[in-house]
Amino acid sequence: MVLSVIQTQLLIQAHLTRETADLPPTLNGDLKRVLELAPRLLEELMKMALIPRTAQGHGWLRPAIGVVELSQCVIQALQFLDILDFLMLFQCHVIVVLVFHI
Repeated sequence: MVLSVIQTQLLIQAHLTRETADLPPTLNGDLKRVLELAPRLLEELMKMALIPRTAQGHGWLRPAIGVVELSQCVIQALQFLDILDFLMLFQCHVIVVLVFHI
């Protein structure tokens, strides 16, 4: 499980920094799978960010904005400096569970 977390993180980072050409051929299939599941992952992250946290039904704005920014970064293969902070909000094991079990 820990290796899956690390591998997924590194594959996402390689995509965001546009360094996928340097990946070994054995990881290309895993990268393709992560990128295929990215829209579903981002959708689930948005659902988590929008869960009402107060009696008034307010969600968390910062994580929701982070999901939107992350989705743009994934689509454009661009690195966003605050993405690492954002990903820490959603613990890496949650991301891996969503990626590999959806």
